[in-house]
Amino acid sequence: MYHFPLKDRVESLINTRAYADLLQHEYTRRSNPDWYADVYDTPAWLEAMGESTEKLSRIGLLFCIDGVPAFKRWADWPGHHA
Repeated sequence: MYHFPLKDRVESLINTRAYADLLQHEYTRRSNPDWYADVYDTPAWLEAMGESTEKLSRIGLLFCIDGVPAFKRWADWPGHHA
């Protein structure tokens, strides 16, 4: 089991003004209701996260697996000897 103590780190990030401003991108960005320009425009995002607000009220933590070799076999990893 792994333990990732995120609470203190996230709190520290939120208290950093530049990072807090980045978190508000969803609320402050220009958008057009006629087309999807970002994940924030999709019904799935709205259902999962709710409406964005002027005051930061929630943070969504996403895990991107683009770089994870999902089908790589353990024996193929560098340094592993069968």
